[in-house]
Amino acid sequence: MLLKPKFSLVLLFLLLFVSCKKSDSTDQVVRIVSAWQGKEVLFPNNPVFTIYGQDTVSYNFRNADYKVVSYVDSVGCLSCKLQLDKWTNIIHRIDSVADIRVPFVFVFSPEKLRDVVYATKSSGFDYPILLDMKGEFNNMNHFPTNFNFQTMLLDRDNRVVAIGNPVQSPKTLDLFQSIITGQEAESETKASLTTAELDISQLDFGELSEGVSQQRIVNLKNTGNKPLIVQDVVVSCGCTKVKYPQTPIMPGETGEVVVSYDPDKKGGFHKTVTLYCNAKQSPLKLSISGRVV
Repeated sequence: MLLKPKFSLVLLFLLLFVSCKKSDSTDQVVRIVSAWQGKEVLFPNNPVFTIYGQDTVSYNFRNADYKVVSYVDSVGCLSCKLQLDKWTNIIHRIDSVADIRVPFVFVFSPEKLRDVVYATKSSGFDYPILLDMKGEFNNMNHFPTNFNFQTMLLDRDNRVVAIGNPVQSPKTLDLFQSIITGQEAESETKASLTTAELDISQLDFGELSEGVSQQRIVNLKNTGNKPLIVQDVVVSCGCTKVKYPQTPIMPGETGEVVVSYDPDKKGGFHKTVTLYCNAKQSPLKLSISGRVV
């Protein structure tokens, strides 16, 4: 049996409350969820989809029982928001578990077309996208300004069943999957809980030369009595890459988290790395900073 929309939204609120940034107040989350519960998302009558922002393609999404719509505006760093490699993994995961076709409707409203062309081509993201250069899609719907709430799971009638960004939260992806399949997602979050800690919470890269990538190592220790499993890592910018242990870290042992930063412009930077794992303290957050000269 499929989860009822009202129940799913309340559950998602609880999940988002746990993983939200500190700046996201509880009142703000409540207002957004309440405002969008069951709300219909409007689409242009004749939307034009492209691949790599260039080749026009036909894309049918209207009659699907469920669809995921993700809107990306022109505010801030486009590559930081997109994280198309993670979206590719999400699409493959949903396709592998769902008995029905679940289209993903990506609507990008970039300041410059070349930004989308570069981002999609460099990541090999050949999924159809709807370009909204004039912001018409947002004008029709008035999406939340908070990027974490610009992705939604819709039903056949295009009404919001759940809201949240699965790229930023594995728990949100689990929820989307459970609604689509009508079954509880088999997630590694079900593993026995342990405790863990990073040896530092703030990582200073110091002064970096523009265009020269640098990396640092942070130690992740399992301080509990169960194997520690790192399920996912989310970064706040595409210029930050992270390698983390792919096998369980045994009790008392330490694993290396390798953080690489690719300086793309001069000036100071402040970024965040968020590690999701089966620890009671999850997610673990690491702040990175430095200056590009």
